[in-house]
Amino acid sequence: MGWDGLSVGEIGRRIALDTATLAGILDRMVTAGWVRREADPDDGRVARVYLTDRAQETISSLASAIEVTNNELLGNFSVEEKLLFKRFLKDIKE
Repeated sequence: MGWDGLSVGEIGRRIALDTATLAGILDRMVTAGWVRREADPDDGRVARVYLTDRAQETISSLASAIEVTNNELLGNFSVEEKLLFKRFLKDIKE
């Protein structure tokens, strides 16, 4: 997905959250063991966020469950309906 090692600011821009709100969420995720924050080696003012091994393992195990769920939900859709549905979801996201 390309999110590992992003700065807090970049994550906030990608998910449309301000840095203050995101900082609180990240604090809780660090405490729970899902992510770790490290200072950027080139600019100590910038915090970079990395997934922990626990998070990586969870993502791997969830990937197959997500695929099964998507197949169940979209199984009766035609190819055109699937494309249209995905386009609608993308439009809603934006």
